[in-house]
Amino acid sequence: MLLFSALSQPLRITGVEIIRDKEVWALATVVFSKYGPDAAQLARKRALSAHRLGDDLGDRIWRQVEEAVLELVRCPDGYERLN
Repeated sequence: MLLFSALSQPLRITGVEIIRDKEVWALATVVFSKYGPDAAQLARKRALSAHRLGDDLGDRIWRQVEEAVLELVRCPDGYERLN
């Protein structure tokens, strides 16, 4: 699956990698559009797979994607309900 390749290289600041929030949400939207309610489970599996392979960046990205997908599921129209 080429979803991971949709992300550009993370920023590096003195050895620390920063994952762009915009790209995480873009990937979460694509995964959610394609897999619907199963998207969070897919992201979790990808994170675990990356973790087992020693890919810390991939693990972090897919965990963030999972969190974003869960937000999309919680609020399907994309807007936070305040009242």
